[in-house]
Amino acid sequence: MTATAAAKREIIRQFFEDIWTGQDMELADEVLDPEFSFVLPFVTLENREAFKQLVLHNHVAWQDLTYTLLDSVADDDEKGAAYWRSKGTHVNTWNGIEATGNQMSIEGITFFKFSNGKLSLALVQNDFTTLLHQLGVSELPKRG
Repeated sequence: MTATAAAKREIIRQFFEDIWTGQDMELADEVLDPEFSFVLPFVTLENREAFKQLVLHNHVAWQDLTYTLLDSVADDDEKGAAYWRSKGTHVNTWNGIEATGNQMSIEGITFFKFSNGKLSLALVQNDFTTLLHQLGVSELPKRG
């Protein structure tokens, strides 16, 4: 089933506002392909369940975490893109960085691929350097 451009824009809105912000995991099961890939500069999550765990983990680390969709585009093909802003307060360990109590506000872009009317891929670029600066660190702690 191929979704229209308008339907894809609605799924993109749901991705940020209902899944990322609202933690609606039932909706995630509806609009994300089981093999949904979520690609960040420093990690790739290979399926929907791993992504859902990331959302829940981030809501533990970031109090009042929100994602606001600032703009989106989609076509009648299998592509879409979004410009977004994320805000929250760092209250628990995140990526090895102990809670700082600091506020963060960053912006990013995500390119999406759709398959059979569901999101199958999200390629994310965000203002990670600004995020680290807002937390008072210059890099992620070394692991291992």
